[in-house]
Amino acid sequence: MSKTILIAEDDENDSALLEQILRVTCENNPVVTVADGDQVIAYLSGTGQFSDRRLFPLPSVLFLDIKMPRVNGFQVLDWLGRHPPTRPLLVIALTGCLEYKDGQKAFQFGAHTFLTKPCTTEDVRNLRQSFAGYWESSPVCDASPSGSFWTSLSDYA
Repeated sequence: MSKTILIAEDDENDSALLEQILRVTCENNPVVTVADGDQVIAYLSGTGQFSDRRLFPLPSVLFLDIKMPRVNGFQVLDWLGRHPPTRPLLVIALTGCLEYKDGQKAFQFGAHTFLTKPCTTEDVRNLRQSFAGYWESSPVCDASPSGSFWTSLSDYA
């Protein structure tokens, strides 16, 4: 069983390109795409249309566009800081132009790394190598009644 990748991107072209790269580079990982920060928060909290965890499992990787309508990527990162995920989550901030201040702010809010759009196959391959444990699955050791997942820490080393 492979870990889910969540793409949060409002630009359909950027989203489609990243999804295509992920389907080739991470062929075993399910990919889910949402278009704004409200949907990211709903997905991660399992509310509304994302309430069925069998259909919408918690992701292990989040590609997060910084500049989205309504709730932007920085606001999602702030929300994540106040609502830590129940399993390790690799957050990759996406920006349309390489602005040092955006990357620095994303790190301050908890992103692990950031990429300049459009992403390339090489970008994703480098991420998989640098953050290997977030992409491949191991059996879940236990699932608590609240829906939290407990996995071996060695999975994320």
